[in-house]
Amino acid sequence: MSIREQLQSTSWDVCVVGDGAAALWTAHAMHLKGKSVLWVTNDELSSAPRMLAKHAWCGALAKAATSDLISLLDSAEEAVAEATEETAAENTTEETTEPAFPPFQAFYFDAKASKRFKPIAQSKPDWGTHELPWLTHILTPSHDAIDFMSWQNELTSRYRVGTATAEGTLYQIATEPTPFYIVRGLLVIGLQAAQDKITAIDVALPGDKATFAVKAGQFVLAEIGGESYAELAANTSASELLKSAQKGKSYRAGFSLHFKHSHLPSAIVGGALVVPLVAHPSKKGAGSHVVGRFFESDSDPSVMESVWFGLVDDEEVADNNEILKKMKAAKRVIDKTLPGFLDSVQFESMQFEPQMVAVDLIKKRPNQVLNALIVTDDLGSDAALKTVSRALDNVASVGL
Repeated sequence: MSIREQLQSTSWDVCVVGDGAAALWTAHAMHLKGKSVLWVTNDELSSAPRMLAKHAWCGALAKAATSDLISLLDSAEEAVAEATEETAAENTTEETTEPAFPPFQAFYFDAKASKRFKPIAQSKPDWGTHELPWLTHILTPSHDAIDFMSWQNELTSRYRVGTATAEGTLYQIATEPTPFYIVRGLLVIGLQAAQDKITAIDVALPGDKATFAVKAGQFVLAEIGGESYAELAANTSASELLKSAQKGKSYRAGFSLHFKHSHLPSAIVGGALVVPLVAHPSKKGAGSHVVGRFFESDSDPSVMESVWFGLVDDEEVADNNEILKKMKAAKRVIDKTLPGFLDSVQFESMQFEPQMVAVDLIKKRPNQVLNALIVTDDLGSDAALKTVSRALDNVASVGL
């Protein structure tokens, strides 16, 4: 059976459209609630480290979110266990063990005095005006916040299974008791709306001009990097409603760096590393930093990788040369901080992110439009969890 036939022959309760952590959490949580779920995404399930840099999520989750996340992971483990008889047989005991996650840790490089990394709580960073409030918020979590990347990797590892078809990338995560499919690379061409409700999405396979419709009882639209869904709606009224629902955020641009390393003894694993780009800023609010961390490669545990991000100020964002200079300066400073860093690099990529982080200018934002639920990564990991929770509450209230 072709991808098209499989997608159209299944009666989907929920169709999640878009990339990011909030999309992944929603898709999994909906399936745990017994819904048949299709997730249309471009994400790789092993992308947690890259996501961390691309969206400035350096690892912290607030205390209020910790229990909810661990509960979701417990349920995810149970769902995967039920997906195969073999796994289910191995989990017949009634006792459950709560996954243990390392606490979030951040270390600041003291470029003024000791020339070494110290716990950020013992440091006094000279934050730049353009870095507020993002870095101060995510780098000063509650004392018992868990490490985001460890949690995210643990969750996604339970779903790096399934069958990729020859026609495209369709992963059958579960078929019983309800189907859960993830399809990667499907092109979303349009949104069909009728009677103030999104009823279907028009999609196409890569390299195929023929489009076809996928229907679902409930659609979930995931925002990431300022993505707009308004242009996908052919209906003018629907387009205006989507545009109105997504407006009202103030974005800050930034950049992300990704490296693969050979042997690097100076690498510090297990926490976020904060490095000032200027040891002595010319004035208060003129500081600038790069934040990153090291981790083992998904494809080869013998290879070390690192991801880093930085934010750009209002003057820099208007000049491509200034942005490139800042990226190169970040590489040089990291190399001075961690001797041998650049010599160990086997692969590198640099990317400008015009909408890396955001703040919401609307205090009471509706979480649905055209009967579609909206979840977002743009406002940080804690806000993402809240939008997912609201989406789940909404589905429960209508009894889908």
